[in-house]
Amino acid sequence: MRPTVSLLIVTYNGLRYLPELRTALQPQLGPDDELLILDNASTDGTADWIASNWPEAKLIRSETNLLFSRGNNRLAERASGDILFFLNQDTIPDQGVVETVRSHTHPNMALTLAQRFPWSDGPVIPYLDWSGVYLWRSPVRPLESTNAVSGGAFALHSATLHRIGGTPFHSRLPHYGEDTNLSLRLQRERIAIAASSETSVVHFTKPSSGSAVIDFRKAIRVSSSRLLAYVYAFGWKRTLLQLPLLMAAGFRKANVDGAGSLRRVIGLVAASLIGYAGALRQASSKRP
Repeated sequence: MRPTVSLLIVTYNGLRYLPELRTALQPQLGPDDELLILDNASTDGTADWIASNWPEAKLIRSETNLLFSRGNNRLAERASGDILFFLNQDTIPDQGVVETVRSHTHPNMALTLAQRFPWSDGPVIPYLDWSGVYLWRSPVRPLESTNAVSGGAFALHSATLHRIGGTPFHSRLPHYGEDTNLSLRLQRERIAIAASSETSVVHFTKPSSGSAVIDFRKAIRVSSSRLLAYVYAFGWKRTLLQLPLLMAAGFRKANVDGAGSLRRVIGLVAASLIGYAGALRQASSKRP
């Protein structure tokens, strides 16, 4: 039988993105597929626009902002398809993306889709560096193995979701580190991760705000979430064994990403150390 797809989208003040996203998705879903959209209490009319202009979507209105992780978890609970395809609101998928997901997502293999960012020269796929840093690289083949999924565009079989605990994201990681934690949980259960660049999605996101202070604070939060992602996936013992490698994350991020200036190295190394210290305090007070 042809597997069914549940396409899951969390929105928050995304009205400027949705018309183009709807146009790209409308011809791709079959009669047995479903589209579920959870609106996180938008204030720009997003939910009303969906209700009026996207009638095939099953709209869930949240009275509060559940943020990314809990919003997607709520959608996963409602999904009935064989395959759950998670897509960010600020993306435009190529034609054929849903069929790519349908063809390559299996109970023992999750799928992450190549993405084209404003800062990338072409499609790139995610991977976790040996230091735990979440990075991107150019694809080598149309379908290849990797060790990470991107929360912006990925798919899990319903059987896979059951194996990793029933929800894609950890509720204690609402903003950063959620896809790192998911990737580690997939690794823990020996579920392969494939990256497809046969089709890809445009993703309108930027890696930097342009403000050194804001970016430094963000780097601290990202580092804190990175360590917690490991703790929540593997527990304390294995994470502490991994800590010597994780300590190199700031240095690796500064250099592998390209702009390895001394100022960037110092800033990211400092942010990693501060973030890890905060994560250790948080995790020790709330043992998972």
